[in-house]
Amino acid sequence: MRTANLNYSTRFAHAVRPFVATSVLALAATGCQKSDEPTQQDYNDVATSVGSLVAGGGGELTSIKDSVTTAQGDIPVGFTGNGSGQLEGTHGGLSYSYEVTCAGADGVTMSVCDATTDSASLIVDWSGNYDGDYWQLEISRTGEWNVTGLQSDVAVFTGGGTFDVSSTSQSLDGRRDRSFELSYAGAYDIQWDMVAEKVLEGTINYEVHAERHVDGAAADRDAVFDISAEVIFDGSSAARLVLDGSHSYNIDIDTGFVAAAQ
Repeated sequence: MRTANLNYSTRFAHAVRPFVATSVLALAATGCQKSDEPTQQDYNDVATSVGSLVAGGGGELTSIKDSVTTAQGDIPVGFTGNGSGQLEGTHGGLSYSYEVTCAGADGVTMSVCDATTDSASLIVDWSGNYDGDYWQLEISRTGEWNVTGLQSDVAVFTGGGTFDVSSTSQSLDGRRDRSFELSYAGAYDIQWDMVAEKVLEGTINYEVHAERHVDGAAADRDAVFDISAEVIFDGSSAARLVLDGSHSYNIDIDTGFVAAAQ
């Protein structure tokens, strides 16, 4: 994934999406001031990471599509199931697992999910590692979704989830190392078009907590800061991302490409 008009460090994102977006924060050339207020660069880097988590070859929207497929009794491409509502597979280097419980239109729990499923609850987990030339990452995600309206044209996803990312990076000149702990808490209210198989409208709200530690010669400092992120879908090919209510970006839903909003 790449970012337009944000910072040189985001150029790496396209090559290793979805992992690199989380590392961009660790590679940022400027840190927070002593007040630990996010700088513009911090906002840009968080925008890059959110874009990677939401869209592109893996991420939230891919996981939502997988969840619909699973609830209807089918198995997503690249996944295997054990016949009891548990499936495992991979997307973009991340390992995914789904545990699904389905109900029919009468609200009665079904022994097996199939094409008559009207609602479902899912436990959704992701995890993975990446070891690159300048950064090493470990990422995990867990959460629960409820989906209703699977027999209609529009299904509704609600629920919550958390992401935890640990990263260690080395600056390009080799003079300093950074370790980074990044946590997301997400809340979902998404309408999914069952016919077109894409997001119709809705929001994802993330509360992002970042802790950055720097070793070696560096102009930046250790920092701890929090950012609120809202991703807004309107049925178009781009989602609007707003950080702390005032920093706006556009996310290309297909690629995860992030650009500052004009």
